[in-house]
Amino acid sequence: MYTEILKELLSLKNEKKRLIFERFFKTKKGEYGEGDKFLGIDVPTLKKIAKKYKDIDF
Repeated sequence: MYTEILKELLSLKNEKKRLIFERFFKTKKGEYGEGDKFLGIDVPTLKKIAKKYKDIDF
């Protein structure tokens, strides 16, 4: 199931939004978000995916 979710997330990645999110959340070396990774998927889309898989066990 993990692989299925990961494939779905990767299919939705958005390079333009990823760059905006990285800049907004200060992910460069020495900044407070250093090391954080983004796919560029907006929150409403992530919520839809979370709802879809809410009943699975990990």
